[in-house]
Amino acid sequence: MNIFRFELKSNIKSTIIWILAMCLTVYFFMMAFPAYSDNSQGIIKVLKNYPPELLKALGMDINQFFSAIGFYSFVLIYIELLAAMQAMMLALGTSGRELRTRTSEFLVTKPISRWTILAAKSSAVLVILVITNLSITLTSLYAVSAVTKEPFSVTALLMVCLSTFLLQLVFAAMGILLGVTFRKLRSVAPVSLGIVFGFYVVNMLKGIFDDKWIRYFSPFQFFEKYSIIATKSFDSVFLIWSVVLIVGMLIVGFVYYVKKDIHAV
Repeated sequence: MNIFRFELKSNIKSTIIWILAMCLTVYFFMMAFPAYSDNSQGIIKVLKNYPPELLKALGMDINQFFSAIGFYSFVLIYIELLAAMQAMMLALGTSGRELRTRTSEFLVTKPISRWTILAAKSSAVLVILVITNLSITLTSLYAVSAVTKEPFSVTALLMVCLSTFLLQLVFAAMGILLGVTFRKLRSVAPVSLGIVFGFYVVNMLKGIFDDKWIRYFSPFQFFEKYSIIATKSFDSVFLIWSVVLIVGMLIVGFVYYVKKDIHAV
């Protein structure tokens, strides 16, 4: 419990900053929706001059772009980039804290099992991500309601927001796995940003080449927002695939952490 509280306390400032950044981004982007909606015909003419592959790479669907929830889905693509960064940096920094500060031997000599140590750290990461996503979801509901008088599906909006949480869990599991397997970890930010942007580039390649197999290699492609809005459901294949990845990476991370040698500095 002390480890859990310590991790929450250590990350409280950065969590507030991330929440404010993402919530304000959602709010101010959505406040621009009426301007796009009022000039939809002119914007559609401009967008039709662009290659369809480019629009897909940018996450744009002309047929849904000018509805409030469709516009929100476009905005959410960039929110997800921030959310993935937060999850990756949080999980990697939390699981690899002792490696980075060279205090691993101090922690593992305490009367507590390694499994319990990593479980406490992982629980702290989960709580922070839940709080973050609740904040984003409430802001999104308010922002979408504020910019349109047309009815929209709250269920679809909540499911789109849930997809962001699942995306964060994938990157958090990846961060925990990397945090316990790295032998040296000098800085969290460069590693996290490199990995997240790498997957984001793969996401854009999927839009350009439209190769269905690319989708399996980028968490950003696991949940297609416009499809979720239309069907009010997740793609079962990629929902299962994301759960398998999350559970698999956590199991490997826990097993490795329990068995690995801790070298004294």
